[in-house]
Amino acid sequence: SSGDRIGRGTLAGFDIENMDVQVIYGSLASVPVDIGVVFTSRVDVPAQGKVMIKGPPDLQQFGCENKRGTVKSGSLGAITRCQTSVNPPRVTLTLNETLKAGLHLVILPGETPRQNPEESLNTFDVFLRMPDDRNLDVSLKVPGEPVQQGLRASVLSFWWTQLLQYDTAFYVTVPIEILDDVDIPLWGILIDFPKEPDFQLDSTDIQASRSFGESLYLSPFQAQAGDSQLLVRLDKTRRLRTGLTLIRFPITRPEQLPVFNFWRIAFCGDQMGENGEGCTLGEPRTERGPAVISVFANGGFDPLEPSSPLEDLKITTGSGQRCEVSFWLLMWSCMWRCLQGTIGELGM
Repeated sequence: SSGDRIGRGTLAGFDIENMDVQVIYGSLASVPVDIGVVFTSRVDVPAQGKVMIKGPPDLQQFGCENKRGTVKSGSLGAITRCQTSVNPPRVTLTLNETLKAGLHLVILPGETPRQNPEESLNTFDVFLRMPDDRNLDVSLKVPGEPVQQGLRASVLSFWWTQLLQYDTAFYVTVPIEILDDVDIPLWGILIDFPKEPDFQLDSTDIQASRSFGESLYLSPFQAQAGDSQLLVRLDKTRRLRTGLTLIRFPITRPEQLPVFNFWRIAFCGDQMGENGEGCTLGEPRTERGPAVISVFANGGFDPLEPSSPLEDLKITTGSGQRCEVSFWLLMWSCMWRCLQGTIGELGM
């Protein structure tokens, strides 16, 4: 008769079809980093909608700002609000304008775990939401980076020479700090430039200088004018020791800022070939070369804007004894301060 139960069945659920997401950051223990989140949204997110990113619980810090800097909105446009919560660590960005479906990038400041986290817990969740918090698109359990032991280093915030009206190129300085004496072989550092359109190396006028401690032990650089990356070759016979090295090189004046305005810096080990084989970066993490140990993401910049190393150079392990800075850095810093004082006196 109607309403009588004559049996019971169990229907299988369905798998969530995640949007494509990649998360990139330096996988070294207890280091402040930029965390690059690249995602391909399948729907438009309206103005006042939200991008919510949940991080692994073992991250020591994950939020809107830290000693390294603040959120860089990348391709998201202006952000109305950034909110941080903990347990689990979570960042929610409220959009000021509609975010069109497509490939996007945002850079978030964080600090890596002290030890390698459990693989099942070392994941990110990314949600695209309506203003009323209804989900529009999602990606769950995006793998985080495993922590590499035996190497503690930091790629600090870059600075650059400001592009003026008739300049054909500008110089970028990449500060690389070795925090502790290195216990594993390190043969190369690959600096990958922002993309679409790609930044290009203007010439092979590449320089390296010591700021404090011991400098990187360098072999000849591997790059040509027009390249969109630079391989810093290291002396294979020596282990790196604590210190800060500044690597400086020229970039051709771009016609426009790259859509993906961030840098990737890969540390490569003893599986790197004589000509840099194996020290390579693909778009997904699975396409990295076998020599790659760790990859840092550094937020990009507009070379038309001024840069101040006095504000940008925040040494992770700085102490009273580590006060040696390169002569040219001091001169550049003093000139910047004098210029600011002159501008203030003129009322500009």
